[in-house]
Amino acid sequence: FKILGAKANDDEIVKKSSSGGFFSLIAEKVLSQNGVIFGAKFDKNWNVVHDYTDNINELDVFRRSKYVQSRIGNTYQKAEDFLKAGRLVLFTGTPCQIKGLKLFLRKDYENLLTVDFVCHGVPSPAVWNMYLDAYIKKAGIQRSNIKQINFRDKKYGWNNFSLTIATNEISTTETLSKNLYMRLFLSNIILRPSCYSCAAKGGKSKSDITIADFWGIEKIFPECNDDTGYSLILVNTSKGEKFIPPLSYKTSDYKTIRQLNGGLNAHIITPKNREKFFRKFPTFTDSNFLSRSAS
Repeated sequence: FKILGAKANDDEIVKKSSSGGFFSLIAEKVLSQNGVIFGAKFDKNWNVVHDYTDNINELDVFRRSKYVQSRIGNTYQKAEDFLKAGRLVLFTGTPCQIKGLKLFLRKDYENLLTVDFVCHGVPSPAVWNMYLDAYIKKAGIQRSNIKQINFRDKKYGWNNFSLTIATNEISTTETLSKNLYMRLFLSNIILRPSCYSCAAKGGKSKSDITIADFWGIEKIFPECNDDTGYSLILVNTSKGEKFIPPLSYKTSDYKTIRQLNGGLNAHIITPKNREKFFRKFPTFTDSNFLSRSAS
């Protein structure tokens, strides 16, 4: 068990990533060995779904955090098919999705590499769609006009959680203090019910590697704090260690990072106003969501 901190040497990869770009590096390594990667991406209607690719030119859609529950679909079955065919498989997801994959497979595969992340919890897709419909109506655009959605745009820095929605004509970026959806997410109001009693946090998913933002890095490695993003990497197994790419790493210990990243083990407490929000939710429309849900 090792705890590392690092960022990609390629500034463009860091810019396109939510933290330090570590996912891209390990994905590239798997793809270079004729492997297949599974992860979350947006579909054509900007819902979040799990999918796979073995083409490095398609890697970009799997980068960046998506703060919506992803639809697993048939990806567990697809992963099993690739594993049985002898292909190297990298499966990335939330701790509960990795735990679900292992329960589905019912056996260990030497050619399976699993990577999860320190999960804050996943928001309801219904709330995301209501928010997006409200945004679209206010902006006077169509879903089909949207070219990019980025929940962790670094336009105003890594530490300023910023949500960007862009078309070819307009681009809107709002920081946490201004964006309603991000405030609802980080205040834990719109998470799925299972997130408040998660059975997969704290290493219970049995993933090979866990990745996260290296929050608090300014306290222990201030020389790395340039506000462009830095990855925290928990190497959980010897298999995971084999896929760690060559970088200049910082090393830390669990006690230290646990104090800096409360999401590692702590269960999320259900907010008192969550029940009120979802009781009101059926009465929202895309015309009043932005104003009524904030009240």
